[in-house]
Amino acid sequence: MGLFFKSKEENQLDLLIEKIKMNISNNYKDTALQDVAKFEETLKNLVENKKIKDYKAEDYTEILDEFKEKLKGVSNSEQKPYWS
Repeated sequence: MGLFFKSKEENQLDLLIEKIKMNISNNYKDTALQDVAKFEETLKNLVENKKIKDYKAEDYTEILDEFKEKLKGVSNSEQKPYWS
């Protein structure tokens, strides 16, 4: 924990990050993809509305890029039901 408090917006993004990490670790890739999309949309809105500082936005953008790289090539259409 740092010496400074995080903003409400940063906490919102941090919660999404933790949710994505949990879904990836549990191999819930489709849910992780949905959460990454939500994270990206939330970050974009915060940046557009100047609710988050530029240097923080850069940090969160790097995290977003890491998630996208981890989930690269994963899509819901690739998942087959076990009975087929």
